[in-house]
Amino acid sequence: MLSTCLIISLQCGAPAAGTLSCGTDTNWVSMCSAGTQTLNVTMNFGLDTDFSSLANVDVSFTGEVIVNIGDPYASDPVNAPGHIDRINTEIISMSLMGSTSYVNGWGFRMGIDQAVAPSLGFIQEQINTTIALSRFDTVFEIDSIPYGTLTHDLNATVFFEDLISGLPEIGTKYNHTGAPFGTTIPLFDENGTEVLRLTDLIVTDFVTIGRPHFIVDSVVIPVPPAIWLFGTGVLGLISLSRGNRYV
Repeated sequence: MLSTCLIISLQCGAPAAGTLSCGTDTNWVSMCSAGTQTLNVTMNFGLDTDFSSLANVDVSFTGEVIVNIGDPYASDPVNAPGHIDRINTEIISMSLMGSTSYVNGWGFRMGIDQAVAPSLGFIQEQINTTIALSRFDTVFEIDSIPYGTLTHDLNATVFFEDLISGLPEIGTKYNHTGAPFGTTIPLFDENGTEVLRLTDLIVTDFVTIGRPHFIVDSVVIPVPPAIWLFGTGVLGLISLSRGNRYV
């Protein structure tokens, strides 16, 4: 089955949700601080529209992912209580729009902020290396034309994962894992009728080019709190000036 990180997403006038940072050595996971990250991503996968169990259309969606990252903790508190090596994560919002012709006007969403069941994940240190496994156990919905809202089997989450050596950067690629090559994922309409299938392989002109995946296109850089404070001060001065003008 199919199974993404990121940096504080701030809008003008909003205070920081957290300051995210990590170390750089073999225990970098233990030096991470909790926070919220935002990435712009592209999702690519194969679509089986004729129930042949082979992808006959390759499609892409692009948009924003917001992820909560928790504090690091010991994954084996009994045998290694002092070894801090794991972080819980969650995709709280994924909002993507179709960026290829077949899915033009379609939406792809995950996360509780999108009214979809939780998509939970983790970052797990790989012992004695600078590498960690980042994995998400996802649940998603697709707003399609003309089928309406499509869902997969909600009793079986879809896995995406990648090996990372720090916070994901541009080019980080989360591949679909957890199922053999060639697996198909039925998509059902609101009446429970299977109308399309996602395929485990992306195939272009009968040549396999990879598994379904997310690629990080850009990382949203957080606005430092000092800049936010300065901004609110400027807005206050502008408001005061306007108030005096109309007295």
